[in-house]
Amino acid sequence: MINNLNENKRMKRILLCAFLIAFSAILIPVTFAYASEKSDRENMKMVMKYYKAQKYKKAEKYNKKLPTYANEKCVKNMSVDMKKAYKKTVKSNKKNLWDYYYTDFDNDGKADLILHMGTCEADATFKVFRFWNGEAKYLGSIPAGHSMIHAYPKHNGVLTALGHMGYEAIDYYYLKNGKIQHKKLGSREHEPYFTPGCALKGLLHSD
Repeated sequence: MINNLNENKRMKRILLCAFLIAFSAILIPVTFAYASEKSDRENMKMVMKYYKAQKYKKAEKYNKKLPTYANEKCVKNMSVDMKKAYKKTVKSNKKNLWDYYYTDFDNDGKADLILHMGTCEADATFKVFRFWNGEAKYLGSIPAGHSMIHAYPKHNGVLTALGHMGYEAIDYYYLKNGKIQHKKLGSREHEPYFTPGCALKGLLHSD
């Protein structure tokens, strides 16, 4: 009888340990991803601050702490309806579409769609869409000629980094009162070009 009780207690402890290990395996990556996005936000804030102040070495110091590509939780957690709406928008805009991106443009915790379009670098634009009432709603466009686009994790907006013929410029675009606003962070003649971290990965419209 005593042996049976001891055996039952031992089995309960084993099951409890197994449950805690399994729960930790789920919780830790989620917690880490959230913490990582918060630290990326703070580092990007410092990059912008020092680049604007023309303190490029300090901007580069914080830039090295950022990942090359953005890793946003909201992009991985898109709903089925959101994916369908965005795919539909991608297909209906496939003419002159170079590639497209997902990022939380307006800091509402949900992924937004950005289409990279144009007939050439001179008229290239980034067109921004938000998921609203089951559809992709167009918010506005951002100049994209000779530019890369970068996430501003856990914050409203994105950065663009232009580099062409020895000239570079960093700009910040964000949403305010339903409209895309713009702030110029700085520009200079310099090579190699300053390239912020957290770049958005472009997807082909055939993906």
